[in-house]
Amino acid sequence: MKNGSTHLLHPQYRSDIDGLRAVSIFSVVAFHAFPDVFRGGFVGVDVFFVISGFLISTILFENIQAGVFRLDEFYARRIARIFPALLLVLFCCYCFGWFVLLSDEYRQLGKHIAGGAGFVANFVLWGEAGYFDNAADTKPLLHLWSLGIEEQFYILWPVLVWLAMKRNVVVLSMVCVLAVSFYLNMKGVGKNAVATFYSPQTRFWELLCGAFLAWVNFRGNGFLSALNERFGVWFSRVGKQETFRAGGTVSGNLKSLTGFLLIICSVGGISSDSDFPGALALLPVIGAVLIISAGPAAWLNKKLLSNRLVVWLGLISFPLYLWHWPLLSFARIVKTDPPSASVRIVLVLASVFLAWATYEYIEKPVRYRRKTPGFSSLVLLFFMVFVGAIGFATYKTDYFHSMQKIVGAQSSSLALYDKKISANPNYGREQGDDRMRFVRSPYCYYKKRGQSFEEYEQGMGPCLAFKEGKKNVLIVGDSHAADLYFALSETHKDINFLQVTGAGCNPIRKSYKDPDAGCLKLIDYGIKFGVRNPVDAVILAGHWSGDFDDIQSEIDEIKGGGRKVILVGPPVEFKEDVNKFISRRSPEDDVTTLTRKYVNRDKLLLNFKMRDFSARNNVHYLDRTGLFCHSFESCKLLSDDGDLFIWDYGHLLRAGALYMGNIIFEEKKLESLL
Repeated sequence: MKNGSTHLLHPQYRSDIDGLRAVSIFSVVAFHAFPDVFRGGFVGVDVFFVISGFLISTILFENIQAGVFRLDEFYARRIARIFPALLLVLFCCYCFGWFVLLSDEYRQLGKHIAGGAGFVANFVLWGEAGYFDNAADTKPLLHLWSLGIEEQFYILWPVLVWLAMKRNVVVLSMVCVLAVSFYLNMKGVGKNAVATFYSPQTRFWELLCGAFLAWVNFRGNGFLSALNERFGVWFSRVGKQETFRAGGTVSGNLKSLTGFLLIICSVGGISSDSDFPGALALLPVIGAVLIISAGPAAWLNKKLLSNRLVVWLGLISFPLYLWHWPLLSFARIVKTDPPSASVRIVLVLASVFLAWATYEYIEKPVRYRRKTPGFSSLVLLFFMVFVGAIGFATYKTDYFHSMQKIVGAQSSSLALYDKKISANPNYGREQGDDRMRFVRSPYCYYKKRGQSFEEYEQGMGPCLAFKEGKKNVLIVGDSHAADLYFALSETHKDINFLQVTGAGCNPIRKSYKDPDAGCLKLIDYGIKFGVRNPVDAVILAGHWSGDFDDIQSEIDEIKGGGRKVILVGPPVEFKEDVNKFISRRSPEDDVTTLTRKYVNRDKLLLNFKMRDFSARNNVHYLDRTGLFCHSFESCKLLSDDGDLFIWDYGHLLRAGALYMGNIIFEEKKLESLL
């Protein structure tokens, strides 16, 4: 790697690749704005990965071969390309968030800004939730996960290519890394879809597909080039085009058309419910490879992708990618409900305008600056570190708070809640921290992250200790079952409760595809423990969904062991975090209005279905929903003292758990079932 003054060579410009960028950004923006229509539009990111791998690898191959490759200039150009627009978007999100976000939301935004500035957003988001979860709508910087993966690739790939070219093992190196990455992708998508989606090691194969195509184009006389030539000659004979030249119009058109069809099928056929990336990611990846390999002379590439308007959209694709999601996400946060179609269209048009302005007046002047590019890159690097530090400080300290908007109350409990959150901006976070303390003590809660089931099992002794002279009741299920454990053990002192609970551990064994899943082991362990030990009853509790009737095998097994079964209905669930929509309510809103607007009615209906299922199967049923909601119109959200009952969409805080436990105790609901 040289350190002289020779500048890096640039590959020949292809307008059709900018056109392919336009196809990618259109599908991504369309998916984010209208996910019900463009269900698989998120595959545009996979197309971006192929384009990036192709272009970056072309630069590397040509410059290393010419002996003019400079690592410092390579990274300086990366900084000039990415940092200006990214800095602007991070700064604007931070400033706008100050005025519209609640304290906890602002802290999370600070964490995401730090992750985005450090290009580790994929790792930060990996530890929170999935890309398609409901909470994703309220993360304005969610989309920076893909930028993190690209930059992580850029850090490792240049050095590996330089070493491989020096030793003439480029193809072997690419094939090995690509194969390992694809294997991890296939293996991981069924076990941990979130990790597979965000992990660089399960995504690098997509960039390497573009890199492999760049190598074939660069060498020009390898096995794949010869195969492509034979294919072209064969197709010309089939089409009886005697004047056809290898690699010309017919084969190029066929590849381009096939590539487009694959991408269209991906956008229309893949959805957020699909096992993605996995094998399905091959569709957009191969589609992008075929379109690029078709060359600029292919009819679709020349007429469609090289169209001036399409190329223009491709040129602003990077700032458009950065701008569109924060606008849509902030609108979702401020309105608490998804914005209307007309609002989303306006926001998309606004993001296009902002992208154009950013490209013309921020990105281009910095990117194409001829004087002291090294100094400009150092300045940009300094500001990126500074912004990242501000974001991290916002997340870690209590000195940065959003401007809370406290509105008038319509009831005494709402008024008391307002006073508490007005006096203490950290009120919501403190309640959340308190929830973590009570739900995970005494270490009977399987958190999964960084913990195998076997490690959890070794420390379960205190969680499963029997007590003589008392009824012993075992609770099995997920985090909502852990809420129930706390509620009952704190209010029913004459009963000894045992628990086998874990994060996201649905108490239905059929719901797990992977036989080695930690939650499957946990639920199986809990069922067998209840059958083989002298418990008075086994309580099955969880979040539940439409597949609740698959619980029959667990019920039969417990009954077969001579134990009573108590099925606990679903929790009250809201469309938005409760503390957020209460804090942002309109002055005319009261508890009844809030319930009508935000409660998930599907969960209320599920409660009726589960109650009927229990009656038909002679299973004791505890109606959890009915303890909080007396109708579809009114659910209890706060205590008389203004303490929140529910933390997020449905998990209980201490006040809510004690409220539920006390009602069950006072009305002797549990004793009647035992």
